[in-house]
Amino acid sequence: MNKFDAQALFIKAARLEDHILSDQEMVAMEALLQDFGYLALAIVHAAAYIGYSLGITVAGYREIFLSQRRRMLEQYSKLLIKVDDYEKTVYTTWRMCYDLLQKDSQMMLWLLTFLHYDRISESIFKRAALNTHTFDDSVPPNDLEICACKHVKQYLSNFLDSNGLWDSLRFLNVMGDLASCSLIEFDRMNLVYNVHVLVQEWTSTVIPQSRALALECTTTLLSLSIDRKNDGESRNFRRELGLHVTSVLSKRDAKLGPGDGARFARIYDETGQWDRKELLELHILELEKQALGEYHPYTLSNMGNLASTYLRQGRLSEAESLQLQVRNTQQKILGEQHPDTLSSMNNLALIYLEQGRFQAAQSLFLQTMAGHSKVHGENHPDTLGIMHNLALTYRKRGQLTDAELLQVKLVDAHTQMLGAFHPDTLSSMSNLASTYISQGRFTEAETLQLRTRNAYKRLLGEEHPLTLMDANNLALAYCNQGRLPEAEKLQVQLLETHQKTFGARHPATLTSTHNLAATYLEQGRLQDAEDLQSRVVDLHKQTLGENHPDTLKYMNSLASTFLLQGRLKDAEQMQLASLTLCKQYLGEDHSTTLEHLGALATTYRKQGRLADAESSQQQIMATHSRTHGERHPLTLTSMSHLALTYFEQGRLEDAWSLQASVLRLRQQPQLTRILVDGKKQNSFQFESYAYRSARMAASIQ
Repeated sequence: MNKFDAQALFIKAARLEDHILSDQEMVAMEALLQDFGYLALAIVHAAAYIGYSLGITVAGYREIFLSQRRRMLEQYSKLLIKVDDYEKTVYTTWRMCYDLLQKDSQMMLWLLTFLHYDRISESIFKRAALNTHTFDDSVPPNDLEICACKHVKQYLSNFLDSNGLWDSLRFLNVMGDLASCSLIEFDRMNLVYNVHVLVQEWTSTVIPQSRALALECTTTLLSLSIDRKNDGESRNFRRELGLHVTSVLSKRDAKLGPGDGARFARIYDETGQWDRKELLELHILELEKQALGEYHPYTLSNMGNLASTYLRQGRLSEAESLQLQVRNTQQKILGEQHPDTLSSMNNLALIYLEQGRFQAAQSLFLQTMAGHSKVHGENHPDTLGIMHNLALTYRKRGQLTDAELLQVKLVDAHTQMLGAFHPDTLSSMSNLASTYISQGRFTEAETLQLRTRNAYKRLLGEEHPLTLMDANNLALAYCNQGRLPEAEKLQVQLLETHQKTFGARHPATLTSTHNLAATYLEQGRLQDAEDLQSRVVDLHKQTLGENHPDTLKYMNSLASTFLLQGRLKDAEQMQLASLTLCKQYLGEDHSTTLEHLGALATTYRKQGRLADAESSQQQIMATHSRTHGERHPLTLTSMSHLALTYFEQGRLEDAWSLQASVLRLRQQPQLTRILVDGKKQNSFQFESYAYRSARMAASIQ
């Protein structure tokens, strides 16, 4: 139900119609309703307790509810509920309803007990029932897992017809039985079921199985529902499953088996919850080392998965060290041409790419692509995947023609093998369009992006993630062309669709919000941009945590908006907060940490704190030079920024000397001569070329 209906029901059931609630009580009531997810069943029972308990406030009830749910259940059994003249004790109502249920319905309620109370979909049970014959674990299950798996498979078989196909009608009959007793509710808008948290608590006390076995059954149900399919529907399902996985893990005392752990880690990979994924992978790795040994292919594969998680977290040194260990071991045991070895080489090259070591990444991608071509053929999906990574490397190095040639080849190969309208073909076309944008070929890029967008809409529908992602690329193309009204219109539509399809907290929705804020900035609508960016930062902190790389990125963007607004102190405080988190979770030498330090240096310059700006920029330049070498674009950019600070300090000799080094290292002798001549004439000549060289250095990152 909606917010206002929920408030009306609460006030009626709590007998508060004739009372004027204080502001504090209104806030507590709204928070309590949110805790219950506006579920009518929860509201009725909570309000009845307050109505019949003298001296307890709404705020007091919520405090007790959050800290002592089990004691509240015992208290409920003593009071009568009077809503629409229905007078039964809550406990008796639940017990009577439970006893009326069919056996299959009771068993369903047992499985629902340990899931998250919201967004319980039929797909969980359907996918689990159809995946019962594809369960394969690296380590044999223990007795508890075997027993749970037997129970769940036997129960789910009740929902399959004689041909082994899912029988939706049987499932709906069971859920209808539960709903008729008001033990669950059906959300017709989202086509999911909800169960009141207190019903879950109470049900856990009447399950005839041990708590450990009951919880293992729900764990098995979720684990069986997870497959490796990469179609849009399957990926959306896995994202939705995150709430339920977290709910089950939060209630378990027993250690998770490696098979379940690996599948749950896949869920956190989809939801972007890298810290949770890391904990599961460390646990899996420990179990497999004990059971299989350090050099078993399963163990090495999961070490590679952990390295990929470190990469996602931005922990590049740890990712590189672990991935090198995996690659070297696989080369020794499996050989250089083994698919697992080639996969590790590709993953190592991706780490080099993130580190900005473009030459090392390029060499390794070329070596890996040659190996895959030899083993699988040039048109094998794995070979084409590495070709895509190599094209991306070319683009980052500014080798746009090389990138274009590879991407044209990818489009042709995908078209020939899969057809013009296959998602992989459309994805390769979208990547080619991005390269056209980098080349300044905006008309060709737009033509290609309109083509892919229309194809995605026709093939997958307007609300499919790939359709939305492609539309976002088109909006960015409009921005690059200065067509801001068209970009804004498309991004507003995208944001509305994301919110409707995924909800306000979904990472894709937050990215869409961030992109619209960037367009507002380009339009000079600073307050509108700030409002959106503040919302993105707050929701990211709540959803993924303050140390998530995306959260840190969005904090930095918000600080930049503060800077444009002239709110230098607010910008500095935000940048110091994000920089502290970067140092703590990513390390002082991480590229993201240095990027945040550079933004803080810019704020110091704006504040006139040139000594602080110089100190920060010296640190950035020294780190880039040590990590990437003096000719790397990041090093050259940091040198140019430091030269600008020298100029503003009046240290013209230092400034000209450093900027001349930048132009020399970029092998631009003509600009160096102009700079020297400018030195003889006036300082404005230097400033012009200092900014120009900084922009040029940044443009090839």
